[in-house]
Amino acid sequence: MAIMFFCLSFLRWERGADWESYYSYFVQVSEPSRGLSLDMGYQYLSCLVGDVFGSYTILLLIQGAILSYCCYFIIWKYSADPLLSLLVFFSILFSGIYFVRQDVATALTFYSFVYVQKRRFISFALVVILASLLHISALIFLLAYPLCTVFLSGKKIFFYVLIACIASLGISILLSSISSYLGPFIATKIDAYIASGDDPTATGGRDGMTLQLMLLKGLLSRFFVIFSGLYFLRNLRRENLVLNAFLNYYVFGTILYCVFAPISIILARIVIYYEIFLVLLLAYYIVIPKRVGNKLVLICVLSAYLFVRFLSNYGQYPERFAPFKSIFEM
Repeated sequence: MAIMFFCLSFLRWERGADWESYYSYFVQVSEPSRGLSLDMGYQYLSCLVGDVFGSYTILLLIQGAILSYCCYFIIWKYSADPLLSLLVFFSILFSGIYFVRQDVATALTFYSFVYVQKRRFISFALVVILASLLHISALIFLLAYPLCTVFLSGKKIFFYVLIACIASLGISILLSSISSYLGPFIATKIDAYIASGDDPTATGGRDGMTLQLMLLKGLLSRFFVIFSGLYFLRNLRRENLVLNAFLNYYVFGTILYCVFAPISIILARIVIYYEIFLVLLLAYYIVIPKRVGNKLVLICVLSAYLFVRFLSNYGQYPERFAPFKSIFEM
């Protein structure tokens, strides 16, 4: 199944988010330029593949190989149920079939958890920096290293999420004031995100989708995962430090969402570096129940949740994903 998803990821044609912009860059630009909005690592990779192979499919192949290896390695190594993790991966990210460069950067940070768990900070930081060359937002994952060992009670988690919601009221002013100190490239990106922050269609929302409704859907989804996790995993996560890290990351991703989504739904995409650990976290939910009946109920609830997540992702712009078109249909 993993091999099939990998093949689909680089054999696709004219499918996936931002296909036109990435393909146009590959065809039209032969030299990297700091004047463009794309991160320099991606520009060098794209231009190098263009010069050597002249094939956009080869560029997709390289990125797809990185993404697939990183994600499936971590799933196999850390998931309590790899098959369920594959289902979660497909439901929230289409298993990387329609990846963009941020998804590749996310896969690299996902893989860096190996070094977090082994407490090898230099190796971890190097992988995150490598990911940031594809998408600068990957640097937010540097905070994952200290977060790994923190244990938070349910009350503290609720308190921090509440504070994050309140903090979002003033964060846009803070970002605008400090952006100039972060360098021109990052400052330009932050200003652009804030300027388009109230437009849900800029990040995939259909016309008619309000920012408030998109925020509500995002918060309900995250609160469902967190509070059900606190209930079902309350004892196990005290004993299983890896599981506790997965929950910490998802909680921190939710805090980031609460802070940034009301300002800019586009800027809130940085949560993906932490939200991808949902792929591993949800697999533990069906491990806990001892009774078959309880396990079946949980499986049904999780299946319904993942089905809604899949429809939400697919339904925004279905023409980007289906019908699948391959390079052989050019």
